Amino acid sequence: MAERIAESELIINDRGAAYHLDLRPDELALDVITVGDPDRVGEVSKLFDNVEVKRSHREFVTHTVILVKSDFRWYPLG
Repeated sequence: MAERIAESELIINDRGAAYHLDLRPDELALDVITVGDPDRVGEVSKLFDNVEVKRSHREFVTHTVILVKSDFRWYPLG
């Protein structure tokens, strides 16, 4: 079994979301695709059928999208 992350290592905000991403577990998809530029997240999301979650916190922009009943999430890295 995986070891639990210490509370000092994973800060949870008032929404119950991880602080740096502002995402709750129910807002995460199983498959994740990363893009290099935060501005690219919206452009890539246009290729999918539906955007279920849009979050932006600090330098992180996250969209959860639907494509043929599959969830994906975009994260800019750089």
